[in-house]
Amino acid sequence: FAKPASDGTSEANGQVKTEMLGSVG
Repeated sequence: FAKPASDGTSEANGQVKTEMLGSVG
């Protein structure tokens, strides 16, 4: 998925998705 711009909630959600996928970035 595309990372959103630095925005607290979206970035936090992106971080969770990244961890779930087990991929960095």
